[in-house]
Amino acid sequence: MKENALIVLNYNRSNLIENIIKTVEAFKIMPHLFIVDNNSDEDNKKYLKRLEEFNENEKIHFIYNLNNLGYAKGNNIALNKIEDYLDCKNVFIMNPDVILKDGIIDYISDFINNHNDAGVVTIAHVDGALNFSQRQGWPLVKYKDELKTSFLLGRKSYYKKLPIKFDNDINKIDVIDGSFFGIDYKLFKELGFFDEKTFLYYEENILGYKIKKINHQSYILNYKDNPIHDHQNSITSKIKFMKNWNIYNKSRKYYCIKYLKIGLFKRFILNICIGISDIESFFISLFK
Repeated sequence: MKENALIVLNYNRSNLIENIIKTVEAFKIMPHLFIVDNNSDEDNKKYLKRLEEFNENEKIHFIYNLNNLGYAKGNNIALNKIEDYLDCKNVFIMNPDVILKDGIIDYISDFINNHNDAGVVTIAHVDGALNFSQRQGWPLVKYKDELKTSFLLGRKSYYKKLPIKFDNDINKIDVIDGSFFGIDYKLFKELGFFDEKTFLYYEENILGYKIKKINHQSYILNYKDNPIHDHQNSITSKIKFMKNWNIYNKSRKYYCIKYLKIGLFKRFILNICIGISDIESFFISLFK
């Protein structure tokens, strides 16, 4: 019998995993739960090992990556192992800081099973204060958007237009935030899962591009219960800020070349914009 799977990628957030396990185990229909550790520090790994030691549920699986492989490759490790454990119908990707209620996975799964065009599907989620999360879906990013968002004022203008109210029961969108979503496992496999040339950014845009290319549609649904994405911002050092900014720029450059198929002249313009944005971001980091 086909079953659903839920993958949670962990990096130094092991304190949240115990609650996820308790929550998912209490579901009426429990999916297979894959906890993937992306080479957390020793204290976090020891915490997970203790959870694994006392685990008696055959539907809970622990995977330990030897390195921090990033979002795409880290999730792909589990995606490529799923068939060793179950005949998977739909697979769900979730961040550790997302709180689910029973019925959400089943509701999304039923929607996917009854819509042949379904790509990525999620439920409109709220933040820790139970306010509607502003950036959980957006139009496919274009080349001109990449140029615009290279600069602080351009980003402010672009993101100001992005908050979309998903008021209907069924809302169509190009790209869905990667904190929580479901997708038909067979379809995801045919798409090659996540693109491993990315590390932390643009996985959602690339997946949205792939889904749109095969004439499928991603959806944000409304339901009686909402997933809660209780995102906790950590203090970011100047060095970490600049490191993440460099990773971000590499990912968007890769997206433009590989998927938007930009030519040499457009690459030249993009490189200039990225160079200027690096300088701008350096000065921004001084105030971090």
